[in-house]
This record gives sequence, C-alpha cells and structure tokens, in this order.
Amino acid sequence: MLFSFVAVYAEFVFLALFISEGVLKMYGLGLQLYFHSSFNKFDCVVSTLFALVHFQVCMHYYTGFVTDTVLLTSSFGDTEKK
Repeated sequence: MLFSFVAVYAEFVFLALFISEGVLKMYGLGLQLYFHSSFNKFDCVVSTLFALVHFQVCMHYYTGFVTDTVLLTSSFGDTEKK
C-alpha cells in the first residue's frame, strides 16, 4: 500500500518536472528554435503522452470515470481472434 502511494506521487512529481523543463526550454529558446531540435520534439511528444496517460489513470482511479481515450486504446489490445 505504501509503495503504490509513493509511486503515484513520485510519478506526479517527475511528470511536473518534465513538463516544467519543457515549458522553460520553450520560453528560453522560443517555439521555433525549440521545435527545430529532434530531441526536443521527441521530449515534447513523450511528456505529452505521459501526461495524458497519467491523467486518464488518475481519473479512473479516483472517480471510476473512464474516458473515450482509455476505452479506445484498450479496444485495440483485444484484436486477436477467439
């Protein structure tokens, strides 16, 4: 129980750090120069996807609410023939 509690909040802290790093880099470099780098594009995509997944999981965990994104992504995993 303690491990899952720590893991959820550690995930949130690292997500906040990654997003704040990206925002500061965008502000410091400007959007055009920031997105000129392939690594920054990759970092932005990964951070955005991670934030969306984290939001979906937290919404489901705390409210029991499953959004269309979770339903859509889970439906692709069940493609094998029975």
